[in-house]
Amino acid sequence: MKAISDKSNIDKRRQLILLTIAFVILCSSGWLFFTTQKAQIRKEKSLELAAIGNLKASQIEAWINERKSEGYYFHNNVIFKAIVNDYIKAPDNPVNKDKLSKWLLSFMKGHEYTIAYIITPDKKVFAFSNYPLTAQN
Repeated sequence: MKAISDKSNIDKRRQLILLTIAFVILCSSGWLFFTTQKAQIRKEKSLELAAIGNLKASQIEAWINERKSEGYYFHNNVIFKAIVNDYIKAPDNPVNKDKLSKWLLSFMKGHEYTIAYIITPDKKVFAFSNYPLTAQN
């Protein structure tokens, strides 16, 4: 009887050792899979964020260049300068208001803007939209 119970204990011990080894292998492979997936996902998300950041930076750069281009266009446009100078000299003259308003409205429509501002040397702000020119302080 003793031999049978010893054999039974040895079988149980072997089963426990095999089960422990299987458990360790399973946990190790699960941890390895988890860490590999985590690293891969982090790398993918990092590349996605970098691509989004680069896209946004290029969009902002393009927007700034457009604004600079428009400023250069206005600054070097002789006709626009003459219209603005006439308006500054006689802001109450309806002809000057109409010329400036029409010129800016055509520019706004071409660029799909809803409003444009001009600031005079005496720091008056004039807003232009689809309505005639009105002064605002």
